[in-house]
Amino acid sequence: YKDGLNVVVHCLHHSSDAENDSHAFYFMYGSIVLWNFDERTEMQLIKEACTRFSRGTLEDPEVDDFLYVYDANKPDARSYIHKDVIHLTSSDYMEKLAVAFGLAQSAKLGVFERITEATIQNTRAIPEQLAQSGKISLSRKEISMRVGQLFVDRSSVNLHSDMLDTPDFFWEDDEWEPLYQRTAKYLEIEKRVTVLNHRLDIIKDLFDMLASEMHAKHATNLEVIVIVLILIEVIFQILELLQGRILDS
Repeated sequence: YKDGLNVVVHCLHHSSDAENDSHAFYFMYGSIVLWNFDERTEMQLIKEACTRFSRGTLEDPEVDDFLYVYDANKPDARSYIHKDVIHLTSSDYMEKLAVAFGLAQSAKLGVFERITEATIQNTRAIPEQLAQSGKISLSRKEISMRVGQLFVDRSSVNLHSDMLDTPDFFWEDDEWEPLYQRTAKYLEIEKRVTVLNHRLDIIKDLFDMLASEMHAKHATNLEVIVIVLILIEVIFQILELLQGRILDS
C-alpha cells in the first residue's frame, strides 16, 4: 500500500478461520506490526527483515505489546483501544492496518524520543558549565564535533517528521481514518510530537550557543594573531630605528 512516499507491505498467513489469520505489516521507516504470531515466529520475522532489508538496527529495539479481541457480536460495536487491549469489530485486514499505522508511528516516535533524550543528557553539562564558570572548557575541534553530532541527531528527527502526520493512505480509504485517529489519541502521538518538538528547540538553542562560542573563540584567536603581528611589526620598527641611530653615530 502506498502512503505518500512511504510503502507498507502486507503479508498474510492464512488459517482455517479468518479471525485466526496472521498479518504482518512492514513500514518503510523501519516499523513492523505483527498480528497473531507466536513469540518465536515474531522473532524470526523481525530477524529476517533486519537481515534482508535494514540499513542499520537499534541496539535496543522499541517494542510495544497489545492484546486484541473481536467485539463483532456486541451491539453498536466500535473499534477502539482500552487498557492496552485493541477491540476490533471484524477480521477485515483494513481494520488492522488502520490500527497498525498508529502503532508503527508510536514505535518510531519512541525511537526519536530516545535519541532526543540521549542528546540532551549528553550535552546538559555544557550549559551548566557555562553558567558556573562563564566559559566552556572545550577546544574548537571538540565544539565542532559536538555541533556536528547535535546537527546529525536533530536532522535524523526532522527528516522523518512527516511520518508522524496523518498518513496519506486515509485520503482514499477515509472510512478507516476515525479508527486511526482513536489509535493515535490513545497513544498520545500528537502530545508526544509537541513535547518532542519542544525538546528539539532546546537542542537547537544549544546548537546555536555552541556555534556562537566556537565563532567567539575563533574571533578571539584572530584578535590575538593580529595583536602579535602588530607587536612584531613594532619591534621591527624599533630595531630599525635603533640600527639607524647606531649607524649615524
